[in-house]
Amino acid sequence: MGKQILVTTGATVTFVPLIRAVISKQFVEEVCALGYTDLVVQYAGDTTSVHLVEELLSQLQFASDNDTGESANVFKGTLVKGKLRIVAL
Repeated sequence: MGKQILVTTGATVTFVPLIRAVISKQFVEEVCALGYTDLVVQYAGDTTSVHLVEELLSQLQFASDNDTGESANVFKGTLVKGKLRIVAL
């Protein structure tokens, strides 16, 4: 099993600066360089949070693994550059 990071950003009131920090190119590149294989980001399911996460993830280069049949607000993908799997739920 690889190294994993779990980030919880608030179930009712989302901590937006934390989401922006952990779904940023700089942070993702750093955790890849440190050998992490999984980044799990838990965030509130409100519309604002979902759109923010989708926007930030779209800025990263990844191959979507979303054919899982899970709910629409769960993202699973693997970075094209690096070996990091991002799961946002």
